[in-house]
Amino acid sequence: MGKLRFTVVTPVLDGEMYLAETIESVIGQSYPHWRYFIMDGGSTDRTLEIANRYAAEDERITVISGSDRGMYDAVFKGFELDNGEICCWINADDKFFPWSFSIVSEAIKSGRQWVTGQSAHWDERGRLFRVGLPRVFPQRLIRTGYFHGRGLGFIQQEGTFFTRALLRKVSCERMEMIRQAKLAGDFALWKALAPHSPLTVLPTVTGGFRIHEANMSRMGMDAYYKEVKQMGGKHLPWIAKLLFRAGSLMFVGWKLGRIDSVA
Repeated sequence: MGKLRFTVVTPVLDGEMYLAETIESVIGQSYPHWRYFIMDGGSTDRTLEIANRYAAEDERITVISGSDRGMYDAVFKGFELDNGEICCWINADDKFFPWSFSIVSEAIKSGRQWVTGQSAHWDERGRLFRVGLPRVFPQRLIRTGYFHGRGLGFIQQEGTFFTRALLRKVSCERMEMIRQAKLAGDFALWKALAPHSPLTVLPTVTGGFRIHEANMSRMGMDAYYKEVKQMGGKHLPWIAKLLFRAGSLMFVGWKLGRIDSVA
């Protein structure tokens, strides 16, 4: 297998505040085989000026500006512009880590089709202030719809990568539903990928979510969970969540112990 290429997409609308940092987290990858599509939905601030400046300096970056049906439609329009073997998207306020693509490419070469890292959070100043506890994401529970904020927790989108071959297994009908989503398209996509592949959790951070006052997801949580429910999201009593998380930590601890004993 030769060098795998990443197709990276950023959907953006009036994202001038943090966009440069997001772009630099792509440019700063230690793994150079990628193409990056910045999909602008008609910004009226300095978004296009910033994006075009970077595109002029790096031929791997393409800026597209025009109408779309929303963030997820823009993401999949970006994926359609390339044929890279690995797909991901990063929103215009989030960031990758410098080793993300290198680590992920090795996992994909080893046979994984869908990988994520440990959860990570940046603050408004771009400081990494929190890394989550180790997690497991059982394939059947993703498929059933339990992984969201009011269920068993989020699968962090900005640190998740999947092969184009896996994406092609999602039905046209399901893909259309995802593209029409306003807030919970990532939840719907994970649910659609799960019947075809397990999600591998890498023992490192691969992408981080920036927490700030203007987060779309923070401003529209009620609307988000309404959309999750419409897309088949399930809820669990608090005791079930507690038991699952305790069991997850025990399982991860056991796996890490096995790795240490081999080393």
